[in-house]
Amino acid sequence: MTHHIDLDTLILLSGGHTTRDQGMCMLEAVAYVADEPHGDRPECVSPIIATFLRTWNDSLPTNDD
Repeated sequence: MTHHIDLDTLILLSGGHTTRDQGMCMLEAVAYVADEPHGDRPECVSPIIATFLRTWNDSLPTNDD
């Protein structure tokens, strides 16, 4: 089953999240769309690209910035 995310309303949060209800970082969103278990290390993403995306995602400004 493929999941869809409304990109107009998607808000990426820094750090990891125990559940999707707490929010999602970039790689947790990828895992969701790929129908993989929740987490920031989806098998469908190259480890090198995943490292870049974790760093990029965690450096994004928040609503508090």
